[in-house]
Amino acid sequence: MVEIKKHVNKKDFGEAIEIAGVFLDQRSSSIYCGMVIYYKGKSFFRQGNYESAASAFMDSYEKNKQGAKAPKALFLLAECFDKLNKQDKRKIILKKIVQNYEGHRYAKKAAKALASSE
Repeated sequence: MVEIKKHVNKKDFGEAIEIAGVFLDQRSSSIYCGMVIYYKGKSFFRQGNYESAASAFMDSYEKNKQGAKAPKALFLLAECFDKLNKQDKRKIILKKIVQNYEGHRYAKKAAKALASSE
């Protein structure tokens, strides 16, 4: 997982996506799958591939709803929906963040995003 994060930080997104795919193929039951999928989504997002990023962020969240990256994965999912002009889905996700992660910094960001969109 460290290797994937390193490639994301170096903006070598293609390599990060490839390494993530290999990891997930070989270790599909690892406790790190949610985190690996998150970084895969982040790579897609930075490439402007918002459909693939949205799918990855949702998968990351589903793998580990209580994980450290869960609120951020949902927030980035909402950002993907914004880029894809799917405002209804964006609002649903932002509301979910506010409801499920009260007090978290991404809940605050989600509440602010909701307020500015109304």
